[in-house]
Amino acid sequence: TWSSSIGSESLAKDLDVDDTYFRESDAGFDRIWASLGAPSNGKLMQKILLSVDWVGQSIAEKVSSSAFIKAAIALEVLFTPEKGNFAPSIVFQITENVTLLLGEDEASRTRLEREFKRLYEIRSNIAHAGKTDIERADLVSIQEMARRVIFKLLTAPSIKDCATPDELSKVLKKLKYSCPAIT
Repeated sequence: TWSSSIGSESLAKDLDVDDTYFRESDAGFDRIWASLGAPSNGKLMQKILLSVDWVGQSIAEKVSSSAFIKAAIALEVLFTPEKGNFAPSIVFQITENVTLLLGEDEASRTRLEREFKRLYEIRSNIAHAGKTDIERADLVSIQEMARRVIFKLLTAPSIKDCATPDELSKVLKKLKYSCPAIT
């Protein structure tokens, strides 16, 4: 078991990692367990495992502003390009990828984009202005967003076999640009 608490007002609760929920392939846990025991993993899986670690640290963190930053880092780890790759705006890139992965249609992606930008502004205020009063709903929202992105990367048929961040980027770019022609 592992103890977890979210925010300073929460009581620690035991989490049974032997629970069948953590064995389900639908959420991608089977791939996480297999990767943890593997002698080596591809670059993308290494990023996914690091992101999982950051989400776990976020959930266990008692200081909500620190928990919020850790959840944001979980997403940054996944979508920040390797050194040497051009990235005009990390925030733009992360926003685009999160909304593409989690949204189901134009309306939901528009809502997700607005929500992620709002949450990322909170992250910036914590990191750059020292903000410490974080709403619990905002913390849970960014943690859940990070978790859902990880699960999508582990289970979505069109991307679950990507081995490198570049392969993932190519698949996501193809999806972004596969809209019909403007007439």
